[in-house]
Amino acid sequence: MIYKNIELTPYRKYLTRPLSNSSNKYTQSKGYMIKFYIENKCGCGEVVILNSFSKTTGKEVEWAFEELKLSLTVGDNYTKNDLLNLFTVYANKIPELHFGLDTALYDVLSSLQSVALSNYLNPDCRDVVKFSSIYQEDIILSNDRVKVKLGFGFNKDIDKLLKVSSQSKKSTLYRLDFNGAYSTKEAIKICKELSEYNIEYIEEPFRDIDENKICNFKNEISIPIAIDETLIKTQSQELIKKKIIEYVILKPSLFGSFRDIFKLYELTKAKGVKLILSSSLERIVGNLSCIHLAAAMNIEGPHGLNNKMFYDFETINFYYDSYQVIIKDLQGLGVCWNDN
Repeated sequence: MIYKNIELTPYRKYLTRPLSNSSNKYTQSKGYMIKFYIENKCGCGEVVILNSFSKTTGKEVEWAFEELKLSLTVGDNYTKNDLLNLFTVYANKIPELHFGLDTALYDVLSSLQSVALSNYLNPDCRDVVKFSSIYQEDIILSNDRVKVKLGFGFNKDIDKLLKVSSQSKKSTLYRLDFNGAYSTKEAIKICKELSEYNIEYIEEPFRDIDENKICNFKNEISIPIAIDETLIKTQSQELIKKKIIEYVILKPSLFGSFRDIFKLYELTKAKGVKLILSSSLERIVGNLSCIHLAAAMNIEGPHGLNNKMFYDFETINFYYDSYQVIIKDLQGLGVCWNDN
């Protein structure tokens, strides 16, 4: 493949509605758009920097990108593996950039074959990716999976879930995200109060999670536990291997390369742990890349990837609503930065 150019452009975008958890209120997203020109195609990728989750700074992204760009020669012929190896050399320690570069390359590769990015990664991919909902006061709930951000205090959390349940169907399953706001003892106390609700799992139920604390929690509480990918990296995936948690919540755009994401998926699959993909408030390019990954890994979900509620995705010309997105007829990602 003949390399022509690669570009990195910063962006800052306000959300159409804010998103709050126990430690942050998000009103805008920021990051970088990537355009990767190969042959007669332009592949798009997104580098998202999410406050309190990203360990990377914008300067680190820019420096690594410039080093990568200097290593590429316009007009030279590169294979897929050549480029993936270069990405690993220059972006391995900057997972957000690594993800964006992989997305842009696979957008090109799948477009050259006139198939969806998910189909390029796995011909037996899903055609439809289903979404869960996240509770927002201005949105009427009708989904059967609803994520509720908690961790605001014992009484406030109980009152909030009571309010949410009063607006939901009886069959609704709740995904409670405590965001590590409580101690183990406090988490046990509040979970006993909430045990009457249909809870699918509790994400990050207490701070400073480790194996002993999880076992102590599970001795008291039977609700399934979900942990996010940051803990997976710091604890060398032992929690999955020992099967002491039931769910892993993965923000792909913060995790790194597609190769690493698939390795984590294979591990969870082998150990019977369910993998749910989650949003980092990406714009349309990053959002679609996560959706294609969910489809390629053939994970049923539903996933927390409905970013349409935070942006105006008015220019897309395929079916995408609050419940699902249909991607079977797309080529590559199905969008480019000009659509956003």
